[in-house]
Amino acid sequence: MAHNTDAIVLGFAKSPLLIERSFAPLRQLHREGILRSIHYVTWDSGDLDPFVAPVLAMPEVKVTRVPQPLVQGTPAQKNLTYQTHNLDVALSLVPGDDTLVLKYRPDVIVLFSFPCKESGRYCAGMASSSEG
Repeated sequence: MAHNTDAIVLGFAKSPLLIERSFAPLRQLHREGILRSIHYVTWDSGDLDPFVAPVLAMPEVKVTRVPQPLVQGTPAQKNLTYQTHNLDVALSLVPGDDTLVLKYRPDVIVLFSFPCKESGRYCAGMASSSEG
C-alpha cells in the first residue's frame, strides 16, 4: 500500500551552501514524486531573513514563518519548548492522518541512494555539517 509522504524541516543554517546541499535530496525526492510536499518552518524574525532567503528561492519548498514563542526556564527547557512548538506547527501543515512524515534539519546533509540491495527499500546515509 502506497503512502503519502511529506517532509518537514525545522531550524535554520547560516551557510547558503549548506542550505542548498541539505535541501537538495529532499527536492530531488519531490521531483521524483516520492515526497508529496516539503514544509519548512522557522521563526519570522528579520534577523533570520538572510538565512531563509535561499529556501524561499526553492519552488518545491513551502516556507512557513512563525513568531518565536516567549518561554521561560532553563536553556534545555527553552530549547525543548521551541522545538516542540515548531514541530507542532509543521505537523499541522501535513494533511491526512495516514501521511508518513520525514523530519529533517537544514544543517544536516542526508545522501539518499535507491534502492537498498539487501531489502529493496530506500536507504539514506548522513554527512555531518560544520555548523552546530
